[in-house]
Amino acid sequence: RSNTADTLDQVQINNAASLRAAKNLTLSAETGKIEANSNTSFEADTLGLGDASIYLQSQVNLNGNDLSLKAADLNVAEGIDSDLGALSISSTDTRDIYVGDSLEDGLVISNAELASFSVANLTVGDIDSGSIIVDGIAETDSNNVTGLVSLDATGEGKQVSFTGEASIFNALDT
Repeated sequence: RSNTADTLDQVQINNAASLRAAKNLTLSAETGKIEANSNTSFEADTLGLGDASIYLQSQVNLNGNDLSLKAADLNVAEGIDSDLGALSISSTDTRDIYVGDSLEDGLVISNAELASFSVANLTVGDIDSGSIIVDGIAETDSNNVTGLVSLDATGEGKQVSFTGEASIFNALDT
């Protein structure tokens, strides 16, 4: 391991990949980017215990490809850039998903994380996720999603709710 900083330090995925972990999944490049040249999925908490996170500690560049993230929680430090691609985020163990700054226990997509997603379309939740709670999304938080934001809480007894501060999306489907 070299401690010399250069732009050659990166994680590169050239073929369709699915990275899965029973516990936390951390991807980091000290000075470079995480780059995927095909559709990719990252999943933490494959045991479904509701206690493992995905940590993306460097800029993620998808070169127009799609990315699927599934975990009990998510931490995106530098952003996700796909322009023409889609981003899907869902939770494990039917955990609720909070869109907006929240201190609740669940998968939280903070305002800053949402603002760092440069994608064509964003889907939050799936049939296995919990309810989705949206609070205080400013227009600038969702401007980098150029297409549709879909909130998918279709599991039995699950719902999408808007609480607290008003939320603004360019295009929304619930």
